[in-house]
Amino acid sequence: AKKNFTRSAIEFHKVLENYSTGAKVPSALYKLGLSLIELKSNNQAEKYLNELMEKYPNTQEAKLAEEKLKKIKK
Repeated sequence: AKKNFTRSAIEFHKVLENYSTGAKVPSALYKLGLSLIELKSNNQAEKYLNELMEKYPNTQEAKLAEEKLKKIKK
């Protein structure tokens, strides 16, 4: 909300490191991907969004990630 995407990316990465099996992982992967897109790090964003779709294919976040990837690849 405050547009501090660098800080957001760091915090979402911490969630992934500290709670790798937690229920918030799909959301953290998605939000990390979004933050990286805003930081113009599309290759890194694609990595995390693809990981989300592979590991958590039946989540709402995976569906959103698929849509977002289509947009950034255009």
